[in-house]
Amino acid sequence: AWKEPEILQRSGAALVLPPFAWNGTTAVDRGFMAWNTPKLLDELGVVFALSGRGSADPDARLALQPAFAVRGGLAADKALAAATLVPARLLGIDDRVGSIEVGKDADLCLWNGEPTRFSSAVVGVLLSGELVKDPRCARSRAAPQTNTHTLSLPDMFDRSLSASLRRVASLAAGYCTAALLAAPALAFSADKLVVRAGHLIPKPGELIEDGVVVIEDGRIVAVGKSSEVEVPWDAPVIGGKDHWILPGFVEAYTSRGMDRPNENIDVAPFLDVRDSIDPVNVDYEDYLRWGVTTLNVQQGANCVIGARGRVIKPVGMTVEDMT
Repeated sequence: AWKEPEILQRSGAALVLPPFAWNGTTAVDRGFMAWNTPKLLDELGVVFALSGRGSADPDARLALQPAFAVRGGLAADKALAAATLVPARLLGIDDRVGSIEVGKDADLCLWNGEPTRFSSAVVGVLLSGELVKDPRCARSRAAPQTNTHTLSLPDMFDRSLSASLRRVASLAAGYCTAALLAAPALAFSADKLVVRAGHLIPKPGELIEDGVVVIEDGRIVAVGKSSEVEVPWDAPVIGGKDHWILPGFVEAYTSRGMDRPNENIDVAPFLDVRDSIDPVNVDYEDYLRWGVTTLNVQQGANCVIGARGRVIKPVGMTVEDMT
């Protein structure tokens, strides 16, 4: 459909785009499209959502698609909207997800840089207020290893002393941590959390510098500048000035996470993907790792008329837990 934008404009239909080709060309045989396709569709007023379309290719992850679209000329706010608020609206769930607003689900992702740059990555993910990927555990790049055969004796002594001091400091830190956990006066509330960032994008087109999000019972209760939002004294705080906060990504279409993406027959409207969703499938862990917090699971492209789909969160031991 994206190959005929004029027809889409006349029909008024919305569409879910396939993932981009990493080299910026149109590879028709693989179903990929050019980077400037979203820009052309936007100029015609066609509503579209970005998607990984269930591909297992690392370059097809939803988290990378806005960066590809920006490289093709689309405005950054529209690119992020196509992976958050627009798919939420298409699925009819924008009252719960797709933006960071009071009353909505606390589905957030933290980035270590501007989200539309290929050099940035997701370092933290919250799903309904639960920290499923902790930014405090993100590893920094390892320093280049030093060739120990070229070290002089004083250098080797200094290195050994530094290692010993690090072990002592680590042991002391462990005792301090245990003491803090044992102090009832410093106990944090289990149902509250505060997320801070130097840059907060509550919805496409809006940017709050030095922003904060207050979460309670899995819902957002306050959003704004840190100087204007009252932070609960008993709420733990994560994030920092170098982070960016975005709504969790919404995958508008995927066939991953099922034990059978396609049925044996191509017309199967009488089935339900609930019977095929595998809650412990490793694909859901991959989605969380890259900031996708809501998915619309549908049968694969081999089904002309597929079964009934289902919108889920990528965490849960049963399908009911995920919905």
